[in-house]
Amino acid sequence: MKKYLGSFLVFHKYTSRELRKIIHIELEYGSTLFTRWLSNIIATLFIVGSFCFTIASYFALFISQEFVLKSVPLIYFIGSIFFTLAAYLQYLQVINADVTNKEHTSLKRRKWIWFAYRKNNLGFLSSSIQLIGTLLFNINTYDGMLTYTSYMREEFLISIPNMIGSICFLLASFFAWLEVYHDKNMKTFVSLLWWIIWLNIIGSVFFQISALYGFSFSTHDSEAQRIAIYFTMFGGFAFFLASYLLIPEAKKAQ
Repeated sequence: MKKYLGSFLVFHKYTSRELRKIIHIELEYGSTLFTRWLSNIIATLFIVGSFCFTIASYFALFISQEFVLKSVPLIYFIGSIFFTLAAYLQYLQVINADVTNKEHTSLKRRKWIWFAYRKNNLGFLSSSIQLIGTLLFNINTYDGMLTYTSYMREEFLISIPNMIGSICFLLASFFAWLEVYHDKNMKTFVSLLWWIIWLNIIGSVFFQISALYGFSFSTHDSEAQRIAIYFTMFGGFAFFLASYLLIPEAKKAQ
């Protein structure tokens, strides 16, 4: 492992994503179980979250039973919680395996970090912005469960967090692409990583289109809202596929 890490730093000095996938930090109490399976945990949480957004949108579009429709806002909210948990764990993974920090490229036992700022790490920018976006989706989807229907509540507690959260997802996807685009091992339409990055970009674009429809049109415009839900469903499905591919990526790195 030490030899591999040494060659990793020589030949892959910019692939910080790879570093955080391969390194298994030995915590102070001597266990690497959590860090060894962290990528799989993150993938599973993202899978559940994106599935919730996809299935809730499907219910809203194609199921007419009232009891099912009443559950849609709750399913969206549950999905946003899983997104936030996954995003926070991804943030932890980044700050604890920083390619710009020599201490993080060794196998030396060290303390697990719960909060940090990594100004020179694109993975940090991507994960922290995505975490902010998921928190805004928590606000957006939680408010969607409430029964208030005033214009101010709809506009400022639903549409605006949705819009800003979608912008955060777009920025996070862009920084994730910047982090790996120079990797010569990433082949267009072939590499697993290429599909993960671009499916996330597509999902973010779909979420942004959905937010634009929700923000630009009255919530009483049924056609506009239906289009918004369609794009939420498409975006959720793209995120679901990308999240699923995180599992073979993690397995490949182990």
